[in-house]
Amino acid sequence: MINSIYCEFFKLRKSHFYSSIILITSFMPLTLFLGWELQGHYVVWHEYIFQIEQLTFLFLTVPLSTLITAYIFSREFSYKTMPSLFCYPINKAKIFLSKLIAAAALIAVTIFFQLFLTILCGFFLNHEQFTSEILFIHLKINLYHILSLYAILPITIFITLLCKNMIIPLIYAFVISVSNMFIWSGISARHLYSMGLFFKSACNYIPTYHPLLSLTNCIKQSKGNEHIISTSFPLSSSSIIVDLLVFAVVLSLCVLYYYKSDVK
Repeated sequence: MINSIYCEFFKLRKSHFYSSIILITSFMPLTLFLGWELQGHYVVWHEYIFQIEQLTFLFLTVPLSTLITAYIFSREFSYKTMPSLFCYPINKAKIFLSKLIAAAALIAVTIFFQLFLTILCGFFLNHEQFTSEILFIHLKINLYHILSLYAILPITIFITLLCKNMIIPLIYAFVISVSNMFIWSGISARHLYSMGLFFKSACNYIPTYHPLLSLTNCIKQSKGNEHIISTSFPLSSSSIIVDLLVFAVVLSLCVLYYYKSDVK
């Protein structure tokens, strides 16, 4: 199993995949850094890091995690190497699991890399004192976000296995990002109070929105300043149950389809 996981990372090394992911992940932290540098802003760490988290969790991480997962699961079909892959003395379930672990590991690494790059850039600006408490709070927020992304990861895998390409999964990711932006706007709409309450209640049962909900539930708005709430898990018990059900059911379908489908 360990060798199979290593092979997945090794196959990616032969392409420009890693460099592409690094460039995509670095774009927003570097853009924010240049913007704050040109405007001469003083870095208040929670405000600075939260701005990146809000932008990336809303627009980037779902498409990026979809790109990583779809690429890992579709490249065997794209390069016509799937028949050769099944010639090795390892069953389909282990091949599937090695790809899943590789995708999950890369998603976690990219998100934590973005967080540390954001903090590193902030040190080059005029900033308040950075403490271990600040780091710990945002590590937890990003970990919650990663776990929420994992819950919907099987959906991307299943779409990729059905379509055997990256186009449809990326369209799915785009639709999810637009939908999340719409829900987030509805919740934030103070002039549409009834709509905001409806979205706030419904989003607890929409697993594709939970990666963003894990952030918004950690933040309390108070007189324009963001205060981090880190005393409890950001998702309700009903949201966690929905995530676990979606993960278990769709992942079972993925394994069943991957194991029973013919190699083409």
